[in-house]
Amino acid sequence: MIGYIFFRLSTVLFSIIPFGILYKISDFLSWFLYSVVRYRRDVVEKQLKASFPEKTDDDLKKIAKKSYDNLGDIIVESLKGFTMPKSEFLKRYHFVNPEVSLKYTQQGRCVIHSAAHYGNWEWGVITYALSFPNPSLGFYKPLSNKYSEEYAAKKRGRFGFIMVPIQNTSKGFEQYKNDGATFVLVSDQSTWSDNAHWVTF
Repeated sequence: MIGYIFFRLSTVLFSIIPFGILYKISDFLSWFLYSVVRYRRDVVEKQLKASFPEKTDDDLKKIAKKSYDNLGDIIVESLKGFTMPKSEFLKRYHFVNPEVSLKYTQQGRCVIHSAAHYGNWEWGVITYALSFPNPSLGFYKPLSNKYSEEYAAKKRGRFGFIMVPIQNTSKGFEQYKNDGATFVLVSDQSTWSDNAHWVTF
C-alpha cells in the first residue's frame, strides 16, 4: 500500500509541474542515476563496448550519459503522462505512417505491430488508439502491486487501448481475431525460459 500511495502522490505532483521544470528534474535524475546510484552502469558499459568496439572510451562514456539523459526524460514524462489531457498528447506525440497499417485493419484484417522500448513507450501506449481506431491491444506484464496495476492499466487505456496481461495473450488474439485488430508485441526483450520457441528472424 505504501508503494501505491507514493506512486499516486508522484502522479499528482507531476501533474502540476510545467514541462520546463519537469526537464530540470530529469537532468538531476539522470545525473543521480549515472553518477551516484550508478544504476546498471556495468551492464550499460559492457553492452556499449560490445556494440561499438570501434569507439573510444570517451565516445562510449558520452553515449552512456546520453542514454541516462533519455532514461530521466522517460521517467518524468511517464509520470506526467498519467494525468496529461488528450490535447497535450496530440501536440507532443504522433505515429508516423499509420496508413501503412490502417489499409489492412480497415479491411477487417488483423496486423501485428512489433514495438520496442524506444522513445517514450508509455506515451505510445496511451495514444495508440488515437491513431488506430480499430481495436488495438498491447500484451504486458502486470505490476506486482495490485493497486498500482489497476491505476496504471486504467490510465494507459483511457483513450481506448486495450491492456492484456501476458498470461491472457492467446485469449486476446482469439477474442479480436475478426475485428481488424492491431496486436502490439514488445519485441526487444529476451526470454530466459526453457519453454521459449526460437525462430530465425
